[in-house]
Amino acid sequence: MGGFRTEMGSGGAETACCCSGSSTNPRYFAKVTMRPDLNPNLNFRFLVLKPVYFVSRVLRDAEERYSTVEKAAYALLIVARKPRPYFQAHPVVVLSELPLKKALGSLDVAGRLLKWAIELSEYDITYAPKTSYKGQVLADFVIENTGRIEKRAQETLWTVHVDGAASDRGSGLGVQIKGANGEIFYYAIHITFKVTNNTAEYEALLAGLRLLEAVGAKRIKVLMDSQLVICHILNQYEVHDPVLAKYLEKVRELVIFFDEATFEHIPRSQNEVANALSKLEKQSDLNKETPVITMEIPQASIEVPSPQVLHLGATLEWYTPIWEYLELGKLPSDNLAARRIKRWAPECTIMDDQLLKKGFRRPWLQCISESQGRKLIKEIHEGICGSHQSPYNIDKRIEREGYFWPTMRKDMIADFVRHNIVYRFGIPHTIISDNGRQFIGGPFQDLCDALGIKSLFSSVSHPQINGLVEVSNRTTLEGLKKKVEGTKGAWPDFLDEVLWSYNTTPRKATDRSPFAMVYGMEAVTPMEMIQPTLRTLTYDRTRNNEKKLVELEAIYELREEARKKMAEYQRKMRRAFDKKVAPRHFQRGDWVLRSVEATGKHIGKLDPA
Repeated sequence: MGGFRTEMGSGGAETACCCSGSSTNPRYFAKVTMRPDLNPNLNFRFLVLKPVYFVSRVLRDAEERYSTVEKAAYALLIVARKPRPYFQAHPVVVLSELPLKKALGSLDVAGRLLKWAIELSEYDITYAPKTSYKGQVLADFVIENTGRIEKRAQETLWTVHVDGAASDRGSGLGVQIKGANGEIFYYAIHITFKVTNNTAEYEALLAGLRLLEAVGAKRIKVLMDSQLVICHILNQYEVHDPVLAKYLEKVRELVIFFDEATFEHIPRSQNEVANALSKLEKQSDLNKETPVITMEIPQASIEVPSPQVLHLGATLEWYTPIWEYLELGKLPSDNLAARRIKRWAPECTIMDDQLLKKGFRRPWLQCISESQGRKLIKEIHEGICGSHQSPYNIDKRIEREGYFWPTMRKDMIADFVRHNIVYRFGIPHTIISDNGRQFIGGPFQDLCDALGIKSLFSSVSHPQINGLVEVSNRTTLEGLKKKVEGTKGAWPDFLDEVLWSYNTTPRKATDRSPFAMVYGMEAVTPMEMIQPTLRTLTYDRTRNNEKKLVELEAIYELREEARKKMAEYQRKMRRAFDKKVAPRHFQRGDWVLRSVEATGKHIGKLDPA
């Protein structure tokens, strides 16, 4: 794991430490060797003392999932703890090809790296790149470790239990995967198309094979309680159903991706976990503490032209494209979606297999799915320690605990209305609210539509949006023309006023002003200073900064809603324009008129091209 060499003489001492992130020798030991040598080039009074310290430690449990840089930093920490007097007495030079200096010295470091950096700060440590190895050292390393790597690859075996359940109320698939290091993963998969019992078993098998392919497994063992499917794969039964024949062909297409695949039939009593996972949509058969990953398959596997990797979550989660961009550098084919992900990426990072977003009041916020967010709201609102607080207080508490998802404000409003109004007082006829984005579209409107509630908007908080205050939606140039009419040379004096009016005017396509798209809130207009509105009358200087930070946390939700409204506005404009256009389709060989300039100098417009 680590080693260092100290050379001492009359001029002082220096320690060199070489670190790597993993142990390569199967024998674990820790020893100190101190060898005195006489330097022939110096006087015999100078004694060169060369202590060599070897440290070896086995990584266990979560330590095996450290990144390469974290393993190297952990190796340096373990080495520093062993010969601590030497590290305290001498300057230390760490030779490594990894960016340890950036990882341990950055101000943005957090978690375990921050704790290690604080512990190592007491030593005089400098980082330098490794020098070249001698040829014999590399040869000895290859000879010592080649056999061990091959043996480890042969011992890697992934075991998967699969089961499918078909029902009129909803069909599901259950997959239990046991990894090479002993970890167990549970998948509850919901399917939205009709299946039979046999096709459900095949869908569960294909889902398990795709998951194993996604993690890079090479040796797999499949266990399931469907004797028919196992006998089909082992060619013991003939396939008479053409649908099952297509499923069997899909299975054989996926099996070729593995070096070794074993299929075994087991009794239902040995496949209870996968069976419970397949019925998880209908009943809670598992312990609530069991971490279950939910997924959804929208169409049958035989309708998919090629093998596809399943996406985690009930649908493609909002953070999946960001994760793929940060981890794999993958961007969507849509240019607008790609630019949106590039704007998100600098504010996000992946740490300990979690996607984190920079917050305005906290260093990092954990990104969770919308379904997880709704469960979190339910627990905070009506759980064991719930206090039935208002949406604003729930929002602050969730942000204080370090969670984030783009629609958290809308989800909280819908949950608040459902539990504090509908369940306590019945279904109201009408709900009157302001024009906050949490009331426009999304879960709140879905709840109102489902229960038949009429949603009305008041004109107190945002009079500009409701048209109660005259606003200008013209361009900057048109605004200047109106301002400087008669005094055209004084247009620079009115430029700031026109720009302020332009930036604080809501756009028809987004229902938001450019100011709100940048800062997450509408600007206070001069009209509100003359005739106070509700938000100016209820202004609290002590809580104003905190409220603004809360609005900044929800700015991504505002921008996402603006993007959807922009797309809907463009669709309506396109449809209105197409009504006035008579579509005409040209085919090869049709006669058309061409421009005179494009026909040439001596060729008429009706001459052949």
